Amino acid sequence: MKEKNATLKTLFLVRVLLACLILVLVSGAILLYFTNQQIISEVNKQSTMTAQSIKREVENTNLAATSLEHQIDLKLISFAKHAAERLKGKKIEEITNQDLLVLREELELAGITLFAREGDDIVGVRSTDPHEIGFSFKEYGYYETVDTLLKGEKVHVEGATLVDNHILVLPVAQSGSQQGEPVFFKYGYYHPPGSSYIINPYIEVDEVENLLNEVGPSSSIEQMKTNNPYLDEVAILNPKVFVDPSLEDQLYPPLKQIVHGTYDNKSEQDLDVLKNMVINPEKTSYIEEINGKKLYKVFLPIGPEQVIYTAFDYGKMSAPLTRQAILIIVTGSISILVMYLITSQFFKRIYRRIDVLVRDVGRISKGEYGVTTASDEQYEFNKLTEEVNQMSVSLQQSFDNLSNEKLYREQILASIPIGIITVQIENSEIALNGKAKEITNLDEVEINRLYKDKVISQVNEEFWDLFYSEEFFHTRKVSYQLPDLSYVLLVSQSPLVDDKKNVIGRIFYFVDVSEIDRLEKRVLRTEKLALAGELASKAAHEIKNPLSVIQGFIQLMNSNFSERERSKYHTLLILKEIQRINSIAQDMLMLAKPNLNKKKANLADVIEEIMPFIHSNYSSNIFIRSELDSITLNIDVDQMKQVFLNLIINSIQAMEEKGVISISSEVDQDKIHIFIKDNGNGVPEEIQSNLFEPFVSSKETGTGLGLTIIERIITSHEGTIQLLSSNEEGACFKITLPLGFIKE
Repeated sequence: MKEKNATLKTLFLVRVLLACLILVLVSGAILLYFTNQQIISEVNKQSTMTAQSIKREVENTNLAATSLEHQIDLKLISFAKHAAERLKGKKIEEITNQDLLVLREELELAGITLFAREGDDIVGVRSTDPHEIGFSFKEYGYYETVDTLLKGEKVHVEGATLVDNHILVLPVAQSGSQQGEPVFFKYGYYHPPGSSYIINPYIEVDEVENLLNEVGPSSSIEQMKTNNPYLDEVAILNPKVFVDPSLEDQLYPPLKQIVHGTYDNKSEQDLDVLKNMVINPEKTSYIEEINGKKLYKVFLPIGPEQVIYTAFDYGKMSAPLTRQAILIIVTGSISILVMYLITSQFFKRIYRRIDVLVRDVGRISKGEYGVTTASDEQYEFNKLTEEVNQMSVSLQQSFDNLSNEKLYREQILASIPIGIITVQIENSEIALNGKAKEITNLDEVEINRLYKDKVISQVNEEFWDLFYSEEFFHTRKVSYQLPDLSYVLLVSQSPLVDDKKNVIGRIFYFVDVSEIDRLEKRVLRTEKLALAGELASKAAHEIKNPLSVIQGFIQLMNSNFSERERSKYHTLLILKEIQRINSIAQDMLMLAKPNLNKKKANLADVIEEIMPFIHSNYSSNIFIRSELDSITLNIDVDQMKQVFLNLIINSIQAMEEKGVISISSEVDQDKIHIFIKDNGNGVPEEIQSNLFEPFVSSKETGTGLGLTIIERIITSHEGTIQLLSSNEEGACFKITLPLGFIKE
């Protein structure tokens, strides 16, 4: 008890001495405070003026750089067009790297590359730089863009400095073909109309960079540092690159952490501030010591991707104040030094133990359950340590149990093939599992917003009407449409109850039965086709037998009649109509089951063989452009001719014998896709859904069997046919055949 009283007495004396010290130092503290505020105010003023000056320099430089870059864009495209004119009439195989070297020297470029299709990719095939040969756009993720350009269509590229039909110019970007140190160029892409390649002239980035270094912010920054002795560092930073440093390594668009100036005195606090600038762009300033130097740092955002950073030498600015403060503090500190030495040893051990306990309790409060503290020889501390350790272990066990239960329930909800959406009555909070997100293509944030605003999509109106209705029901069949996918769903809704059976919300759940629905429709259609085929086969046989007899007699009569009798009795017309009936009967037999006479043949040759018939029987205003890959398949040539002939004739009739028909192909692993496209009036919308059904036709004189027979032939070749698109600009059919169709 005596020891405890002595300790309290010592504590009291220390506090008295501290009070006296405070009175002694108060004048110095007031002086320190106001002087410090003066320094901070002056630094803020200078940093703001510096930032505004740099901002103006950035705006002026960007304007100059944009103007220069536009001139370079036009220059690049003019070079590309000049090169196209020089290479005009040459196929890609006839152009050599030497031709491009001559053009490069003539136009004073860094290089020229020609890109063309190779297989399912677009790669560099000719270039003044060997590294560019074989450069793959698919490998770097820009195949779709360049494919669009190669088709002669206008591309859309974020950040592009010039875009037009057949033309694309990018800002400065890193070369993807160069090894070692990154190399930066400005690239232009030009697709000469009618050619099979893209001309890619490029120049080194030094022209733009030199202008920016000479008249831009970098030179102004150096001048500011020279004129202001307290200004230690100035830089323009891009906070997005500090958030994601991988942006600095990407090819396009090129980004840097430090846009202009120097930034050597960086710290973890700086990184946190820059990351926060992306979300909350506000001016931030603080004092920090880096490598023994005390700096006053100011971060001022001037745009969505730029922050002006200034660092002032705070030590140099506050040196006079520091000397004065030290003098005041030293004179006051001497008076309490002796007392401090006496009491410090006694409290050191206690403070150390308390710090350990505070540290470990703090870790536990932050979620580090299970942390234990070493016991202490002093009874009070040892008892306290045991209680803290027991609390930590108990919290760890409880947390593990809750985490495992929560994880197990989440795994169940994520694994079941049922979409589940829950709505709470109290706060209207909505949650959904992984399957519901997949089918609806929505997350929690989006669906909560839709529910709050009561938004109903016209495309999926029936689905959302059921969801908003709050009615409880079971298994109602609805459809759900996405831009590139459609579902058939069985939807139900039931109450959500708590452990006391009180209704606290509702569960809206649905099962994807799209595949079952498609199978049902496919089985029904197969049965219809089988029945139609059987009826057609029987009818055709019954027609062909007597028809053959009639045809024979008419032919005999025709051969014995004079010219006048033939004209009088119209025997030639009768024979022609008999032949037409015979052709319809043959189509009906084909509908029943086409017999295959397979042999190896080239698809391009099959198309070529039917061209003379097309040209001799239809208008010369029909242009047929065939761009099929040279692929050999095991097919029935005659039946495949019938497929293409029927589709081409349909296109000619849809175009009213005037227009262009294009036939192209695309190899996809073990399949080949054949596209037949015209610029006619398209397929009427009312028959598109059952286009391949028997006896469906938009023509007044059509039998409605043509496309059905085509589908039967393609199906017998283990392929598929579909109407890929149809509108007022024309229709496009897609035929898919297996490359490995070798069955005998």
